[in-house]
Amino acid sequence: MSNEEKSPLDMQTRRKKTYAKNYQKNKDSKLAYAKKYREEHREQTREASRKHYHENKEKKKIYARAYSYGLTNEQYESLLKSQNYMCAICRTHQKDLKMPLHVDHNHTTGKVRGMLCRDCNLALGLLKDNLFFCKNAVHYLEQEIING
Repeated sequence: MSNEEKSPLDMQTRRKKTYAKNYQKNKDSKLAYAKKYREEHREQTREASRKHYHENKEKKKIYARAYSYGLTNEQYESLLKSQNYMCAICRTHQKDLKMPLHVDHNHTTGKVRGMLCRDCNLALGLLKDNLFFCKNAVHYLEQEIING
């Protein structure tokens, strides 16, 4: 089969394989060139990076949630709505927070549990997501009320 007879998909696959092979063969020189270019054009590359960050900030958040937690943007919005845009623990509304609610997940299973404010998320993290520690913390706080 000649090049004219090959499907566009076959040609694209061949181009990708050829590019990958050539990149690996010339990787060191390409990386050195890129490093030299960034050093010589430091302000331009910084400005381009800043611009790209600001133009794609929301896309990056959506991608990060999908990558980290397997959540689509629709699932994320649905989770927020199901909690009435409030932290699952302290019930503070998202509009009253400086930062958006965080996705809380089980670090062992990776399963998403809900949305938490920064402080509640940090508290669970500091208690190592350990139910025994959490119960002891509640018991400790109840003792203070009793002995008041």
